Amino acid sequence: MLCALKSKPRNTKESKLRNTNSSISETAILNGSVILGTNVTIMDHAIIHDNVIIEDNTFIGPFSIIGERHHTYYNDPQNYSNPKTVIGKNSLIRSHSVIYSGCSLGENFKSGHSIIIRENSNFGTGCMFGNFCQTDEGVKIANYVRCHSKVFLTGNMEIGEYSCLYPGVIATDLRYPPYRENIAPPRIGSKCIIGAGTLLMAGVSIGDGAFIGAGSLVASDVPDKVLAKGRPAKKIKLISEIQIPDFEMQNPFPIDEEMIKNWPR
Repeated sequence: MLCALKSKPRNTKESKLRNTNSSISETAILNGSVILGTNVTIMDHAIIHDNVIIEDNTFIGPFSIIGERHHTYYNDPQNYSNPKTVIGKNSLIRSHSVIYSGCSLGENFKSGHSIIIRENSNFGTGCMFGNFCQTDEGVKIANYVRCHSKVFLTGNMEIGEYSCLYPGVIATDLRYPPYRENIAPPRIGSKCIIGAGTLLMAGVSIGDGAFIGAGSLVASDVPDKVLAKGRPAKKIKLISEIQIPDFEMQNPFPIDEEMIKNWPR
């Protein structure tokens, strides 16, 4: 159940609580037109800007900002209209996180602390975005994607469902920095594993089910279902050939979808 709230900062708190069974800190600020579902918790000093929808059973941590305004607001605040932002059911946004306006986060989204998701980005169902992760604008993340700490996703890149990015993965989109011509974000397919500390260069495509070893520099496309590693990354073998001594699964790759869905959150 969703309830529209049209309020000024810090007032009508009793009405909000009565209508939504939600818990809103006295120091939180809800600006403009906000829609809250039932059992929403908004912690101390959080700021919820206008045109934001927060669906049922969602937790917004202290000092978080939801619906952060685009840069055009600062050029002409009187005529600025904040794009709609949606936080799906059963989501957890931990402290000091910033979600820009125009974003849509699917149900069961879970974040670490101090994440930044820039404007017009979309995450599917069941995604995780760890401590200090950041996107540029317009990323498209499919269902059940897991990004560990300090991952950086460049603008307009796409990641397929069930892919896992480990700490310190960085994606670039400039072919000839600092010039903004020939921008080309990388693309990551579904069921991919991108090892810790990997650098994805502009324009590369990682095929479905590929495994990129930790510390790699990916400067060219990686085919489907291939293990690649190195600087630059090169094909080592098919992932179906990977064997792990004394491991419980005879063929651990490609990864199991149900395992990812059931990971601790």
